[in-house]
Amino acid sequence: MDRLVHEKNTPWIPNMFKPKYRCEKEGNGNLSVLVIGNSFAHAHYDGIERALFDQYAIIRFYGWDGKEA
Repeated sequence: MDRLVHEKNTPWIPNMFKPKYRCEKEGNGNLSVLVIGNSFAHAHYDGIERALFDQYAIIRFYGWDGKEA
């Protein structure tokens, strides 16, 4: 995934655990999609994005590598 990370646009609650990996992409539809998880979610993110055929308003991915929890 070579997507732009929008850290300044992501509202984080103070002291909230921040994911190690995050990205977002805007599309042409009206769905808001959140993919969250570990390396399994990361491995399937591109397939999920392609399956939606750009019919989302925004798709976000937040992920951890399993060493941080």
